[in-house]
Amino acid sequence: MTTNQDKIRWLKRYVSLGRRIDHTWQEIERLRAQIGKITPTLSLLPAGGGSIYKSHDHDTINRLVDLVGMMDTDLNKQMDARLEIDAVIKSVTDDRCQELLDYRYLQGQSFEWIASVMHYSWRHTHRIHSAALDMIDVSDRGDRMAR
Repeated sequence: MTTNQDKIRWLKRYVSLGRRIDHTWQEIERLRAQIGKITPTLSLLPAGGGSIYKSHDHDTINRLVDLVGMMDTDLNKQMDARLEIDAVIKSVTDDRCQELLDYRYLQGQSFEWIASVMHYSWRHTHRIHSAALDMIDVSDRGDRMAR
């Protein structure tokens, strides 16, 4: 059985995943720029394997391309996890509960801010939050809840 604390932990990943996606994307862009800066060095002298390109540059480019590929894969997994959290929140049929979950977990807002925007007391906001958590089911997500 999934507790509300488990659900909260699972939902809170959305904002941190967003930061990780931003960081990963920036790193991918940095590495791609680095690949573009590496230019083969031409030599008029034989290089020993018939190549006029230094093999070090070729190895470096291959490694960077492999690293970008691995980061791309990780980026896709992170985006899939965010989409899954978003879909669970969108599956809540009560508009008020869905709005609260959106503010709290997709936008990362505080309960004080949510209470102010939704024109409820802080206590009533927590009641709605509790009801909203009861409406979601993340138990079939298995080991994905721990990530």
